[in-house]
Amino acid sequence: MGRTRYLFSKNIAIFLIFTLSLINISEKDFKRKKSFHFVVYYNNCSQNFLDRVIREAESAYTEIAEELKFFREDPWVWDNRAKIFILDSKEDYLKATHMPSWSAGCAYPSKKTVYTYTGSYKFFGYTLIHELTHLVFREIIGESRVPLWLEEGVAIYMERRKEAYNLVKAVKSLIRKNEIIPFGEVLSLEFRDLDKERGPSEEFKGISFVEKFYLQAFSLVYFLIKEYDMFRFTILLRKIREGYSFSESFSSTYRLLNNREKFEREWRDFYLRR
Repeated sequence: MGRTRYLFSKNIAIFLIFTLSLINISEKDFKRKKSFHFVVYYNNCSQNFLDRVIREAESAYTEIAEELKFFREDPWVWDNRAKIFILDSKEDYLKATHMPSWSAGCAYPSKKTVYTYTGSYKFFGYTLIHELTHLVFREIIGESRVPLWLEEGVAIYMERRKEAYNLVKAVKSLIRKNEIIPFGEVLSLEFRDLDKERGPSEEFKGISFVEKFYLQAFSLVYFLIKEYDMFRFTILLRKIREGYSFSESFSSTYRLLNNREKFEREWRDFYLRR
């Protein structure tokens, strides 16, 4: 194969860079419909679209909560429901959210809110579960500062876990060809690094760098879960929530990966065995 085929669409790869913009939408301007875990705000969408948003959001929430062991005394019910806004048109959505024209939906994790527009059928599937994963992830760890690879890796893991085999093959190919972003860079990358014309590594630029980062972020989370099991991974998240720094939480949870060199060596070996 002459070139690795990357498996992410643009709406996934640049997901959170754009969701940091302030979204000024008033709930009073919308009708609303409640489900068990969501309040959906809408005006002119069809009943079928509204029902599908609710049905698929509830299904995605259940899947994410079960996988990440998200069981709390205050789950997304009653006044703690998450919100989904369905704007009347793509034009209204783009104007309100400042997202790029290819966007099918976006999330605002700090407000536990997802935005889309009526007729945005691309919203279903990857985009919806990716966005809801960010919301659940932040419910689990709170406002703690964590590396970008962890936050985005969890979202890609949930979004693509049913087809992880293809991503694992892509990671293995990158490692064998020595085309990965240097391990240390992946561990330290921040959003501002992805929102540049050229990434930190001079040999990468544009979307290919961003796609590689997201693929490698997925690969780190997948490695931790499959090599050390999901239970240990959820311990990591809960230690972060308890107020320990990411570094403290990681080193106490994964004692065998107590330095970057060991982490990278085990990560590489894990994928080369597949």
